[in-house]
Amino acid sequence: MELEIAIPNPLGQTFTYFHPSAVEAGTRVKVPFASQGKTLGVVLKCSPDDPHSSRKFKLRPVSEVVDQEPVYSAVMLELASWMSQYYLHPIGEVLRTMLPASKTRSRKETFVLTIDKPNPESTSTSEKTPEISSTIDLANPELHLDVFGKKRSMGKLTIQQKLKKKGLIGKQQEALFRKWQQLKIVELKIDADFKARSSISQGVNESQNSPVHRQLISPKLLNSAQMNAVASIVEKGIHTPPKEPFLLFGVTGSGKTEVFMTILEQLISKNSEAQSLILVPEISLTPQTTRIFKDRFPGVVAVVHSAMDDDDRWSELHRIRLGLAKILIGPRSAVFGPFKNLKLIVVDEEHDSSYKQGSGLLYNARDLAVMRGKLENAAVVLGSATPSMESWFNAKMGRYQLIELPERATKRPLPEIKTVLSKPSNKAIERVRLKPTDAQQPNPDEQIFSSEVIDELRSNLVHKQQSIVLVNRRGYAFYLLNLQDGKTAQCPNCSISLSVHGRRNVLRCHYCDYKTSMQRILDESKTDTWAIVGHGSQKAEDSLRALLPDARIARLDSDTVADPKALPEILEQFRSGQLDILVGTQILAKGHDFPNVTLICILEVDQLLGLPDFRGGERTFQLLVQAAGRAGRGELPGRVIVQSMRIENAVVKDALKQDYVSFANQEMLFRKSMGYPPFGKMTLFEFNGTDPVKLDQWCAKLDADLDQKLQATSDLLPHIKILGPAPSPIEVIRGRTRRTLIVLGDSFKSTRAASQMILDSCKNPPGDIRFKVDVDPQSTL
Repeated sequence: MELEIAIPNPLGQTFTYFHPSAVEAGTRVKVPFASQGKTLGVVLKCSPDDPHSSRKFKLRPVSEVVDQEPVYSAVMLELASWMSQYYLHPIGEVLRTMLPASKTRSRKETFVLTIDKPNPESTSTSEKTPEISSTIDLANPELHLDVFGKKRSMGKLTIQQKLKKKGLIGKQQEALFRKWQQLKIVELKIDADFKARSSISQGVNESQNSPVHRQLISPKLLNSAQMNAVASIVEKGIHTPPKEPFLLFGVTGSGKTEVFMTILEQLISKNSEAQSLILVPEISLTPQTTRIFKDRFPGVVAVVHSAMDDDDRWSELHRIRLGLAKILIGPRSAVFGPFKNLKLIVVDEEHDSSYKQGSGLLYNARDLAVMRGKLENAAVVLGSATPSMESWFNAKMGRYQLIELPERATKRPLPEIKTVLSKPSNKAIERVRLKPTDAQQPNPDEQIFSSEVIDELRSNLVHKQQSIVLVNRRGYAFYLLNLQDGKTAQCPNCSISLSVHGRRNVLRCHYCDYKTSMQRILDESKTDTWAIVGHGSQKAEDSLRALLPDARIARLDSDTVADPKALPEILEQFRSGQLDILVGTQILAKGHDFPNVTLICILEVDQLLGLPDFRGGERTFQLLVQAAGRAGRGELPGRVIVQSMRIENAVVKDALKQDYVSFANQEMLFRKSMGYPPFGKMTLFEFNGTDPVKLDQWCAKLDADLDQKLQATSDLLPHIKILGPAPSPIEVIRGRTRRTLIVLGDSFKSTRAASQMILDSCKNPPGDIRFKVDVDPQSTL
């Protein structure tokens, strides 16, 4: 048999090998490949060898068939093919991305004989197996026990190959295996490591003893808008085959999660074998979502996220593979879950940029969810209070079905928003002395918080209500500035300022993680003209502790949750009322539900408007509205105070009014005038190298080659715009100089044609020059 095999490599092609017998598509095999020795690949196609082939070389044999059954379904292979074409990425690397790391080891199944095999030369086997031999003719050729030869045990895969030679395939083999086990002739053994991983899954025993529909937590009563949303999605996506994805556009606190769970209940009541996928954008949301869904659907919820170890993640996915779990909750990688019967996909907070993979294969899990739903014939529901421009555009064009939830589920109004204009003193510029012993008392006129913010926080403490303080950056301060020459302390590896961390004693780069001490910079400069500029979450926490000494305060950002256990612990402490104020970065603005939070303080998040990125306005609006939406979600009304220097900006004004439609209309006009997504398609190429001169020479050659190709295809020119190659906004990262080229096209077809042209021109860059391709980039930085 000829096997077409995808191998993880940058060549972007498949390879053909031979094997004595058929191997199903989706099965992993080991094959000899170049100088790499044996390499893991995936079978895409199996066909009989053509004896009349004009091939002038001899096919190499497959070294080993790794899996006893395919680990990629036909749908997943089709999805991989689509991803390879859409994202311009080699299919072998796509398939490697789709499979969890812990699946590198395969499930090993072995059949062990529990009786003595009949000996043709012997007259009887009754001495060894009296009760069996009296009712079963062990010498019956239909039992095919001769495949064991002289062995007492044999791997299932080996037996399958031997049975194929005898003419038994597929269902015939499975029927024989069932007969062996029914007659207790053989015992199926699974390796101990596999069984341990399969049994540790939380809720497995419960799932066997509990009916799917049993509820520990009663569902909440739905309002009319929620009931209409459920009825529409169930009617058009569950009871009948879905035609288009649904966009559930509901204000913060409108009860979108309750809508999702009610749809799930109706799906399971209609089809007890149906499975569902719930995607969440951040690991920080996984504990909250898991708790809600496990309370409502005990025993049938599986959870995966990056903080789990490989074995636990593999075990949860195996529950989905076997159909023991009906609901899978997880971040973007969960979109590749091994479902048996997927009927519903929910993408919560669909606008969130965390759904975009940041390295390797740069896929967007939201878009993959839509495509997988189409391939699986499953309903897809995208939910958000601030939909992405792409999803909003698709809804307005009729490609998605728009369903709205215009008010909060509690009928309470959205939180009242108050603005405070930042003063220059709120920038908090601290002078730094040469010697750490030269202590400097904080100047009360240089506090990062306005008096209005502190007064609101004090009021909440008096009333025993909780508050969230949102700061745009982690760390202690923005950067260390030399007041004499106006220069900042720079990262030696990146063209970016070092951020101040560790209560003013550490300088760190947020791109390459370079670290140095502030004292070393001061000692080397031997001047007394340095100052710390700006404020991060560390400084905000310290300031609040000094100003509100009786408050119980904690901080939540990527520094504090480096330990996977810290995140759920801090969130649970806050949810249970053990903390009064939670300080953090954007991680706090993403879908959290804290009923006792009545005050949200937002500091300077509008700085996103100053970034050289066409999505800056969209990101600012989403962050402000999502952050404000954390207040007043329980019985008490909410308040929001925004401290900003840009309160007159049109984007900020719309966000303060929480008027998404007004913002979207203005943003669409801007995008359309520039040909930016969603009106056009965009592909971003990044080229980088250690030698900027050689990089620029190669980019110039690429530019000239591209011009020549475009002139030869004049029909493409009116439909595309190419920007660059040009220096990236952050020109150097990790010692590698970066150049960016952007392709803008009026359609997917034109953008794809130009992108493929560029890709063909830069397949073999010289030296250490590397490149990456980002289709539908979420950031141009």
